[in-house]
Amino acid sequence: MLVLAIAMTVFAPVAVIAAGGNFNDDEDSIFEEHINWMADAEITLGCNPPINDNYCPDDNVTRGEMAAFMRRLAQYLGAEDGTPAEADHAATADDADTLDGLDAGDLQPMWALVEGDDGSIIAQSGGIEVTRGFTGGHYIDFGTEVTGHAILATLQWGDAGMISAAICGGATDETVFCFVGDNTSEWVFVETLDEAGDAADSDYYVTVLP
Repeated sequence: MLVLAIAMTVFAPVAVIAAGGNFNDDEDSIFEEHINWMADAEITLGCNPPINDNYCPDDNVTRGEMAAFMRRLAQYLGAEDGTPAEADHAATADDADTLDGLDAGDLQPMWALVEGDDGSIIAQSGGIEVTRGFTGGHYIDFGTEVTGHAILATLQWGDAGMISAAICGGATDETVFCFVGDNTSEWVFVETLDEAGDAADSDYYVTVLP
């Protein structure tokens, strides 16, 4: 019976994990929160197999250990086949080109270079229409909801003055009431001014970021 007890002690050790963590030796580490996240995600299994009750937070990482970390991270992201496009998407092949449920096309910025004098579009990403309301005032129809997206407006290189842009659809600090066309949040109002602050027709870029 004594021999059996010794054998069990040698071959079946019991890991005693510190309270509130995954490992015994990271309680004083400033990286404990991150170490626990890696353990919960099964990116790290520990540094002293087969017990694996330590992380060895101050040890160097070998190239072999780095390979194990990276493969487990890829498995966590769903890209264990080595294809980056598979990472962070739903578990169906049809969603291979998505990121957090958005189609790849939805992640592209929409932009237009507008002629200030008449509101014509010099160049654009596609699907955008411009209506000139008055001197320095244009209404940009992006054809899709732009609320919650960053709007960038800049004067064309070489033009001096000021420019502002605001989403249509209301009358708050972030939105304006558009007087021309549909007053919806698919529209952006752009106003260009000269250096003195007076309305002026200047060429400009306007962009809606993903």
